[in-house]
Amino acid sequence: MDSHGSAAPTPSPVSGATSRSADGDVTRRRQADHLPPPPRRVSGPVEIAEFHDIRQRDDGIWIAVHDSGRVITAPSLRRLEYIEALKVRILYSLHTSGAAL
Repeated sequence: MDSHGSAAPTPSPVSGATSRSADGDVTRRRQADHLPPPPRRVSGPVEIAEFHDIRQRDDGIWIAVHDSGRVITAPSLRRLEYIEALKVRILYSLHTSGAAL
């Protein structure tokens, strides 16, 4: 209240604030924007250089065997191709070059 006994004015909403409906549509839309992409379905044989016997197990895990005999697994084909296979290649090249780790 001010000195005249009247109530203080109600502050106006901040400009640019996100309005939300009663049922939370904005929150659900934001959550949907950040979901990971669905798993990639592979219709033909998968090829990754230096690897053979690439397959997906019934539980969804991907498996591949390097030419050196090392078996790698990954939860997705993308991770198998771009992370796990790369790690094996680097370690194998260091091992065969005689470089000290």
